[in-house]
Amino acid sequence: MVMYAWKESFRMGIDHIDNQHRQFFYLLNELDQAIEQRREEDFLDPLLRELDRYIRIHFADEEKLMEGIGFPEIARQRSEHAYFASQLGLLQSRHKSGDARIGASALEFMRDWFMNHIITEDKQYAEFLFAGRTLLA
Repeated sequence: MVMYAWKESFRMGIDHIDNQHRQFFYLLNELDQAIEQRREEDFLDPLLRELDRYIRIHFADEEKLMEGIGFPEIARQRSEHAYFASQLGLLQSRHKSGDARIGASALEFMRDWFMNHIITEDKQYAEFLFAGRTLLA
């Protein structure tokens, strides 16, 4: 069962970014299912590695887009991206040290990040992009 369902209200209207956000959503659901099925120990290491790969690509793509459109809040976005990366590093360290509660912590962090950053913060640069297109038309 999918716990976190993608909604059209999450769409930003930038296809490659929306597809990347869907991938994040997929990872969130995979972790939720692993915890529910009590198989997080088998799944957590590859998930954290995939999440690390994902953020490197996704954050670089977002920041390149923001630079290209002259988004005035890019420094704040970069700071939040750095925060996420640092928190992911802490989760990876906790996992390597054998912390049994890491799955629930990772799920909570990923869920909160999605709701607070992607839905709220990322929508701002999409709105800025599309407002600029309207002004240029």
